Amino acid sequence: MTTANPSPLPGVERSLPVRVFTDLVTNWYLIRQFLERDISSRYRGTFFGLFWSFLSPLLMLAIYLFVFGLIFKSRFGVQKNESTFDFGLALFCGLNFFNMFSEVVLRSPTLVLQYPNFVKKVVFPLEILPVVATATAIFHCLIAFLPLAIGLSISRHEIPFTVLYLFVFLVPLALLTCGTSWIFAATGVFFRDIQPILTAAITILMFMSAIFFPLQAVPEQWRGLIGLNPMVHLIDSGRAAIVWGITPDWLTYFLLVLGSLVIFLLGYFVFDRSKSAFADVI
Repeated sequence: MTTANPSPLPGVERSLPVRVFTDLVTNWYLIRQFLERDISSRYRGTFFGLFWSFLSPLLMLAIYLFVFGLIFKSRFGVQKNESTFDFGLALFCGLNFFNMFSEVVLRSPTLVLQYPNFVKKVVFPLEILPVVATATAIFHCLIAFLPLAIGLSISRHEIPFTVLYLFVFLVPLALLTCGTSWIFAATGVFFRDIQPILTAAITILMFMSAIFFPLQAVPEQWRGLIGLNPMVHLIDSGRAAIVWGITPDWLTYFLLVLGSLVIFLLGYFVFDRSKSAFADVI
């Protein structure tokens, strides 16, 4: 049965942020091992290997671009004379951000369930499983952004240094994703029906996360409600910075990081408090 990591000094209770940091540092070697295994196992035996990491979003981009760009002739309206190609790049950017989040969230309910021996027979830091899932998604996200960088180079006729903003926005995205994954990884142990609910919720969230439209296009009376979704601000600001080189509103970015950090710590707290009961239900 798993047990919570002890405090470094007897009688000294570590604060939550310190516990998260020390636990991740202590288990870094395990995280790296599981990350390498997670990535290699996904493509073992496939012909195209890692090529699937950006082939899949490219295929989805082609479908969305055909429907929204060519049929509905949607545009983000950030630049004058915005072409269908520019719209496609912006759409692709938002999809990559969202795909990273959704990939981890949809995996979360089964992360603990697929390792019953780690729960019952050995003392294992189960909290690293959502961390590994998030790190794997970051790896795939970076690969998926390569076609975007190439597309921006073709469109701008120069090396798009604005793609470096990707690493700026990966910080709150990784915190938000990992924290959410901890919550659903713990919940999935006790409520097995959560997987189909999450699948439907992710589809709804995709259309409510400003992937296909700018936040400014939302009617005033609904903008505040839509804005409660942190993915809206992350995608809208990240897309503007990476694709169009618009400097982010740093106050909004700071609030985004702060909110993501709160969810990150809350997710760890929920998982840490729940894991002692995992063995009783698995």
